[in-house]
Amino acid sequence: MTEIKLENLGFAYDQKMIFRNVNVTIDKPELVCILGPNGAGKSTLMHCLNKLSVPTEGRVLLDGHDLQEFSLKDLSKIISFVPHQEDTTFSMTVLDTVLMGRIPHSGNLMTSDDVRIAAENIKLLGMQSFAMHNFDELSAGQHQKVMIARSLAQEPRIMLLDEPTANLDVKYQMLVMRMLRDVAKLKGITVITICHDLNVTAMYADRILMLYDGSIYADGTVDEVLTHDNIVRLYGIDCEVMQLQGRPHIALLDGDELDSHLDENYVVHDDAEDRSTPVAPTKGKSNTVNISLKRKPKEPADGREGEVAPKKKDTVTISFKRKPKEPEQRIHEKPFTARKGRIHRSTIWHMDGRRRRVW
Repeated sequence: MTEIKLENLGFAYDQKMIFRNVNVTIDKPELVCILGPNGAGKSTLMHCLNKLSVPTEGRVLLDGHDLQEFSLKDLSKIISFVPHQEDTTFSMTVLDTVLMGRIPHSGNLMTSDDVRIAAENIKLLGMQSFAMHNFDELSAGQHQKVMIARSLAQEPRIMLLDEPTANLDVKYQMLVMRMLRDVAKLKGITVITICHDLNVTAMYADRILMLYDGSIYADGTVDEVLTHDNIVRLYGIDCEVMQLQGRPHIALLDGDELDSHLDENYVVHDDAEDRSTPVAPTKGKSNTVNISLKRKPKEPADGREGEVAPKKKDTVTISFKRKPKEPEQRIHEKPFTARKGRIHRSTIWHMDGRRRRVW
């Protein structure tokens, strides 16, 4: 079991500090979920754990050794990473995709043992019937299962996942989280993941780290961390926390703190004519469209004629620029050539199919 320890960890983009003084030790095979509002630095913290980002303060230790001392090849044998989104530039089968997880161990020359390990993890994730299917033909939930299988094929001691349940329906969210919890126990590894769904996290997490206001706000079990006060503090919304199946269940409540500033009394005013296609910029005419959302004037309570002027906060103006029309492009042009003393004309083909000859 590998111990991962964060000592006074801090990170900043330019001069903006994202988090600092983060001190955490993880030394058990368990599912650790990182919670926090948008912009709290969850993904940045994850990147600092696998050397994608270099901390500006403090350090990350693996079994007492500084993370920065490891080469990427050696680190990939200890830590695997499943990103938030996987690009499918090239079409490969599920088996080939999972085999990529063996590259840190075998390079580009795969052995029968590599194929066996890949096949075992494909079967572990229940994807054996899709082994020879192309990866880009799978659903979002199946994508995540293949990515987890590839991550496990690295045989890591620590597995990191950046929002593995994003864009999944409720069933696949629960399936992926339960799978990660079971994998941590079955393989004896640490699984650290970023989550947003409070109830799915409460159902399956062994430990929760709450990141807020540039530091670790809370750290502990689901019962210790997912409390009413913590949720109100982190997300600024009211809720009720109850027990369901021996775990906390959070019921979110609508309230005055959720004000979209829009209601049925708003109407849309477009200050410019509607154009469905891009137009080229013209002299003396603005290519900026201003859309104002104004609250309808209320009828006077005493029946007098006239309108009630809207308040300043009752008017919202949205501005955006139209995309200029791109200039006409040429798709084929033959250069001037000279053969056997003769000069040939150039032929220029335009996008509209017209042809013009020039010397």
